[in-house]
Amino acid sequence: MPQYKLDPFSSEMPDINNLESSKLLKDTSIWDNFRNGAEAASIQISEQFFGNLYACDNRLSQYEPQTKDRNKEVFFDLRGLGHKIGPTDNIKFYLLKCLKRKLQRHYSKLEHIRESLETSKDLEFTMPHKQ
Repeated sequence: MPQYKLDPFSSEMPDINNLESSKLLKDTSIWDNFRNGAEAASIQISEQFFGNLYACDNRLSQYEPQTKDRNKEVFFDLRGLGHKIGPTDNIKFYLLKCLKRKLQRHYSKLEHIRESLETSKDLEFTMPHKQ
């Protein structure tokens, strides 16, 4: 939680709504810098949100070994898209949505492989008979 300092000579309390809007502006500017290829913004976003993605992925995918790699791929994919990604005022939500799509593609691919194995006639074999 960010620390806000009050002016010691002021009797005013900080406006909570104003603090929230300043966070939105901060997220928006960080994201815009990330979209424009700023390395510092990329590092800040990955350090700030990697733990959230990892925890969510672990919960959804039942602790698969490739969880960490999949989370890195989310950042790598976004980094490669650059100007094609849209603006956002909530980076965490945007990243979680990207992770959700990546998981859907992953499990869809696995389901497709499983179905093709079940319907494949090429995998038939016979058991040797005991004599």
